[in-house]
This record gives sequence, structure tokens and C-alpha cells, in this order.
Amino acid sequence: MLDRGHRAVDDGGVEPEQEPADRRHAWRQGLAAALTDCAREIVERAIQRGELPTTTDVELLSMLPVTILQNWRLEHGSSPDDAAVERIVNQFYTPA
Repeated sequence: MLDRGHRAVDDGGVEPEQEPADRRHAWRQGLAAALTDCAREIVERAIQRGELPTTTDVELLSMLPVTILQNWRLEHGSSPDDAAVERIVNQFYTPA
């Protein structure tokens, strides 16, 4: 999942000739939605296993990967490399 997502972030998952507004829309409708759905499933399973409290805000925590990726692009002007993606996964989505 993350490797495919990381590669898709590199090209935005849309055609290069699209306008920036079209690219943002395609991002929100495509890859961002898929990443959020995958993260939601991870969070819900963690709650079911008792690794997260039942009071966990699933929606908010599910948005975290997409938000980090979007912010990374803003801050660095490029997609995160594999090392950065690994840091994100290890920090937020790998059990202790």
C-alpha cells in the first residue's frame, strides 16, 4: 500500500497537462481517498484489538497520512522519499 501510494504521490496520480485545480481535485477524489480509507481500516482494527481506546477519533486519525503527505510537499517542494515514508509509518502506524 505505502509503496504504491508513495509512487502515486510523485506524479500526483493525474495527467501532467492538467491544471493545478484539476490536479488537486483528482488527488482528493483518488489517491487521498484511498489512503484515508486504508488508514481508517488500520485504525478501526487497532480499536477492535484494544490497541487504541474506543474513544479514538477514527476520522481525524485516518486523515493523518494524507495530511502529512500534503504538508511534506508544501514544506519541501517534493514528495517524501522512501526514508521519510518509513519514518511516518514507524512513528504513527507501527505498534510499539
